[in-house]
Amino acid sequence: MEVEADLGGKNMLDNVSISLQPLSNNLDECALGTHNCSEAETCHNIPGSFRCLRFDCPPNYVRVSNTKCERTTCHDFMECRNSPATITHYQLDFQTNLLVPAHIFRIGPAPAFTGDTIALTIIKGNEEGYFGTRRLTPYTGVVYLQRAVPEPRDFALDVEMKLWRQGSVTTFLAKMHIFFTTFGV
Repeated sequence: MEVEADLGGKNMLDNVSISLQPLSNNLDECALGTHNCSEAETCHNIPGSFRCLRFDCPPNYVRVSNTKCERTTCHDFMECRNSPATITHYQLDFQTNLLVPAHIFRIGPAPAFTGDTIALTIIKGNEEGYFGTRRLTPYTGVVYLQRAVPEPRDFALDVEMKLWRQGSVTTFLAKMHIFFTTFGV
């Protein structure tokens, strides 16, 4: 890295070497294989520890990736309308005492089209009111932290996005596993 310094009106160019050390000696138990997760679970490393997570698809859904399920069939119109087209799992890690309000997750359709409109609702896991949702544009929204989390804690939020596109409504579900630790992320 080169740094320019002004010494007595003369510009000098010095070569400076900077060595950055990690803030913590976090061991990745998942990568090392030292976790105790079962074969049916996925190991998720968090600073200072790990969590064993299980990503199952409900009936009438098929797994299309490690974290995503898609609806396969519906038996009637109301069933299709009231169940999400996809269920996607997300894992988010944060340090405790994050300044609030803080946008922690952005959500929207991809691709987005002119006329798209969304509505976001936290349907499960926010009984203590730590999180909120906000629409940023007609087709983009965020989940935000509205109360500080002072101690290590895990949350499991279900966030529903309803998409209105060309006269029809499609629902998507984001299952968010949110981990707050005292260690820097």
